[in-house]
Amino acid sequence: MMAAALKHPWAAAFVIWLLSINPAMAEQADDDAREEEMFGQEESTEQAPTFAEQLRETDDTLTIGGKMYMRLHYTIYDHGSLDDYRLQSPNLFQLYLDGRPHERLRAFVRGRMLFDFTVEPGDQDLFGQEQDHLDLFLDQLWLKFDMAETVYVTVGRQPIRWGSGRFWNPTDFLNRQRKDPLAIFDERLGVSAVKLHLPLESQGWNFYAVANLEGASSLNDVGAAVRAEMLFAQTELALSASYRKDDPYQIGLDISTALGLFDLRAEAALIHQQKNLFWRGSFDPLIGDVPVAYSRKDDWIPQIAAGAELSLLVSEQDSLIMGLEYFYNDAGVTDTKLYPWLAINGSMIPFYLGRQYISAYLMLPQPGDWNDTTFLLSGIANLSDGTGTLRFDYRVLLLTHLELAAFVTVFTGDQGEFHFGVDLPPMPGLETGLHIPTQRVFLGLWLALKV
Repeated sequence: MMAAALKHPWAAAFVIWLLSINPAMAEQADDDAREEEMFGQEESTEQAPTFAEQLRETDDTLTIGGKMYMRLHYTIYDHGSLDDYRLQSPNLFQLYLDGRPHERLRAFVRGRMLFDFTVEPGDQDLFGQEQDHLDLFLDQLWLKFDMAETVYVTVGRQPIRWGSGRFWNPTDFLNRQRKDPLAIFDERLGVSAVKLHLPLESQGWNFYAVANLEGASSLNDVGAAVRAEMLFAQTELALSASYRKDDPYQIGLDISTALGLFDLRAEAALIHQQKNLFWRGSFDPLIGDVPVAYSRKDDWIPQIAAGAELSLLVSEQDSLIMGLEYFYNDAGVTDTKLYPWLAINGSMIPFYLGRQYISAYLMLPQPGDWNDTTFLLSGIANLSDGTGTLRFDYRVLLLTHLELAAFVTVFTGDQGEFHFGVDLPPMPGLETGLHIPTQRVFLGLWLALKV
């Protein structure tokens, strides 16, 4: 733990702080015990306060908490034996400190520790990269205050999520990593930015201006984004725009409304000056055949997601929630022959690889007397290559702070995004070759504890 912390200055500082504050508390506790022994005071039957409680007694403006995820994943491939299939345990612990010295001032920090006891030193992933069994991440570190109780300012690494879609969010401009629609919770780290928020509460409108500082080493690297969220009766409308040096122009619109029994959502984005290369042709390393690159820099590339959700009463207290969502991605590919080439170049972005997708889901929360249980069945299909996923989730609250989640995902179709495998021989730039086994089933078992 200490070795990993030394590689991360924020983590090292946090460890040093803990070591500096704990001895003082321990010394005080020893002095109190000796004093009780000398003067014959009765031994207290009260339980000693925890470390977090001691801090709260010192300063009640600080809240400490966190969450632990004990996770076990198992992958079944098309070929091989059960004993050789991949077993993973990417356990996650999150710790946060929330300071509120004044009602108009707040500071928040949250760190993450990821530990996988199935990884041994020197182990490599599917792409030949060495894996770490212990990783530390800074998820959030921000300060919030207001100006004349009119404009609210948030400075630092903070969560920013834009878009109204359940599975796809093409207007989520500020996050470089796309959301995993099948994830139990969004594990993406926050965005380093300065955000200004102007709310108009009487109308239900919100305006945002963001300076994107993620990875910026000079003023030329700072990006800018704006967003306006407006409420008209039962309809919420949002307009967004973003630009950063070496990144494309992005403009977007998302809307959500109600029509009878249906909740409708849609969002659309246009991308201009896309500097990433696109590919056409075939890939066959045995004969030296590689795809040809071309540019779409002058195009306006659309991405559109639209969905509907319906909630039906199945009893006096229970509802069945059904949803459907479609995604058109003009930046996607339709030729599966390009997939190995994209995998080598790190351009395979899950759920944004193909040209057209469709998804559907059924959710039954708290059915009957099972008030702590939720069932979810969801499916996603890549219409461009004919592959898909079918997933069943089961979640139950075992104790007040302990939750169990179990899921099984089945991958369908022939060779494609969701049923992908490749076996490439060694070549220049890929000296060890590339072997990605084709997965058929993915199983997961989680225990989540709020601390």
